[in-house]
Amino acid sequence: MIDYDVDVRPMDALSSQELYALLKLRTDVFIVEQACIYPELDGRDPEALHLRLLSGGDLLAAARLFGPGEMAETVKIGRVVVAPDHRGRGLGQALWLKRSRSAESSSRPIIAGAASARR
Repeated sequence: MIDYDVDVRPMDALSSQELYALLKLRTDVFIVEQACIYPELDGRDPEALHLRLLSGGDLLAAARLFGPGEMAETVKIGRVVVAPDHRGRGLGQALWLKRSRSAESSSRPIIAGAASARR
């Protein structure tokens, strides 16, 4: 497994370069590679926490997190993405484990959102 740093922040705490890298990775994977036809910029990023795995300043993987609130009693993880050059190294699982550990303390169920690629 590759060495990485874990970063969890709301969107407004990301620099413009960090936000650009995050949105570019999601667009490259979900829209271009997987041909998922849905609005990637759906207006929900400002209310989410963004879990990122970084190595030497490079974005390796990311996920969008929503905690339990007025609208739901669950913890939600979605927009899970791993950079193509870093797949097969357990980073998707690492994202899930990082989120799961913090959700355990809330004793709330975790829901994973997924989109299927159109081929």
